[in-house]
Amino acid sequence: MRRELQSCTQTISESKKRLLALHAVSTAVNRSLILEEIASAAADKIMEVMEVDAILLFALEEGTAELKLKVYQGISEESTRTMDRLRLGEGFTGWVAQTGEPLLVEDSRLDPRLPQEMVMQEELRSLFIVPLKAGDKVVGVLCVAERHLRQFTPEEKVLLKLVGITLGIAIEKAGLYQESQRAMKRFQELFEKAHDAIWVQDLEGKATDANPAMAILTGYDRSEFVGKDVASFLTPRALDIARELRQKLLCGEEVRQPYEQRAVKKDGTEAIFMLTTSVLGDKEGPRGFQHIARDVTYERRLQDELCLYIQQITRAHEEERSHIARELHDDTIQAIVALSHRLDSFIFRGNS
Repeated sequence: MRRELQSCTQTISESKKRLLALHAVSTAVNRSLILEEIASAAADKIMEVMEVDAILLFALEEGTAELKLKVYQGISEESTRTMDRLRLGEGFTGWVAQTGEPLLVEDSRLDPRLPQEMVMQEELRSLFIVPLKAGDKVVGVLCVAERHLRQFTPEEKVLLKLVGITLGIAIEKAGLYQESQRAMKRFQELFEKAHDAIWVQDLEGKATDANPAMAILTGYDRSEFVGKDVASFLTPRALDIARELRQKLLCGEEVRQPYEQRAVKKDGTEAIFMLTTSVLGDKEGPRGFQHIARDVTYERRLQDELCLYIQQITRAHEEERSHIARELHDDTIQAIVALSHRLDSFIFRGNS
């Protein structure tokens, strides 16, 4: 009974240790969304818990289909230069990334598979390599190694597999976060450099952001524009149009865009612009509106001047045609009168 009790106590202690280790790794990686920070925190905890000689963590780059070494401990700088990048299927690590299956190397010197160069340089003997998975997708590889022969226990293997799943999800989240950051950066660059005026407003009509082109359109710089009620810049007719259109957008009705609007600039002059409006929101509902405006004031003035010019030309042509018609009419009448006089004279002479 004492032996059974000691065995149960040891089992419980080992299970507690694994759970604490897994919890420590999960806590460490969930503190950040930066891939390098996640990998470093995980490596520290695994080294601490498993007491291994070396650890390497690779992330799979989708664009190149290569494994990129992100974090390593217990390995010389010189050796890592030969392992900075690995192709899928290359060496022990590449094989795990390609197959998605864990790999135990009890003794690298006796393993028939071709060992990696670093394994030989660093004299690593026993290795356990697990894929880092997010669902069924391999996003990286984790390798722990000893310079002497070591029997990894079934419990240690299970722990590393669970760590691989935890890290895989964390790396996937970090990748999505970094991609969203890059997308946000690209959007911000487009937002700042756009020739068209762009501004964002909340549902109450307060401007929350605007790009530099907005200052050219309205005459107000960003600090003056943000925080103001957009309605204060619109003409009364434009305000009615805006309210009607936004109501349709919120109701999901189809709206013909772009549409013409008019605003009063800081100097009191009127600006005419073609506007495209879209609803900003998420699953919880709309949060505001984004507007993209192109100033067409100059074009409208040119069109108005052109229309006036065409009207003046048309009027001049009409007047010229009327003048010519009158002249032709007068000349014809005079010719007929003269001809009538000549006929009268001819008839009078004949009767005589």
